[in-house]
Amino acid sequence: MAALALLGGCAVLPEPEAAAPVTRPLLRYEPLGEPKATIVALHGFNDRKAAFLPFGALAAERGVRVLAYDQGGFGANADRGGWVGTEQLAVDLFATIEEARRLAPEAPVIVLGESMGAAIAIAALAKPEAPRVDGLVLAAPAVWAGDQLNPLFRLSLWFVAAVAPDLDLSAEGLEIQASDNIPMLVALGRDPLYLSTARAEALFGLVRVMDQALTAAPELVVPRLVLIGERDEVVPARAFDAFVARLTPEDCTVARYPDGWHLLLRDLGRDRVGHDVLAWIEGEPLATGIAGSCGGPTS
Repeated sequence: MAALALLGGCAVLPEPEAAAPVTRPLLRYEPLGEPKATIVALHGFNDRKAAFLPFGALAAERGVRVLAYDQGGFGANADRGGWVGTEQLAVDLFATIEEARRLAPEAPVIVLGESMGAAIAIAALAKPEAPRVDGLVLAAPAVWAGDQLNPLFRLSLWFVAAVAPDLDLSAEGLEIQASDNIPMLVALGRDPLYLSTARAEALFGLVRVMDQALTAAPELVVPRLVLIGERDEVVPARAFDAFVARLTPEDCTVARYPDGWHLLLRDLGRDRVGHDVLAWIEGEPLATGIAGSCGGPTS
């Protein structure tokens, strides 16, 4: 149960935090001059916007703006620790996409979701009212759902969330490693804005949004890049394969990293992954990821 909780020149320093359009704390990385593109970045479960600090600096060096915000229930939000619901998470995403368009109307807007952030992006962007985006990057998407998730676990979590929604659940004692970047993991554990436990209602909310993402996956028509670490211990390989098989093959690329873990954009090899993301946005071939196509049983 608790395993899911793990789920040219430039200005490389983040600007001071400001309120996002829906009052979510926002982090901006700005290139010098007009951005080639704007990335709206969604962090994972129990995480916060600072998850994109290394990638934001790299993107700014390449002329790409990054907007990352604390999703509802996480980070510096007043509702931290709760589950605000998929609808509110989608509203926040849509508002930030519109802010990205306002800041640079001519620049492509790309949504980048990590883990839970990827699941939320899929579920939200499949909605008919979703604003247009020009690309979707899914880094280690949290798609451990559908028939890949033990039904007894699902039922047990539903029951706990119904009778004790505020019960804190911990991953302590589980032999799960999220990255090979040990100093980063140590710092993450000491970060007061990182949640080391999860309320039962939040974990059940995560399961529900993963289900929604798996169901919505075939409906996505935006260009997609899926990033998978072959050493990921958080999301099983079979869940990734089942998800990739549901994606339509048109404008969809899968990049696999033999030495990649779950936190691909913070692993020791994060710059290689980051450069691949930026190359894909610019229409260039991937430099390091083993590229494949979507669709099929085990693409």
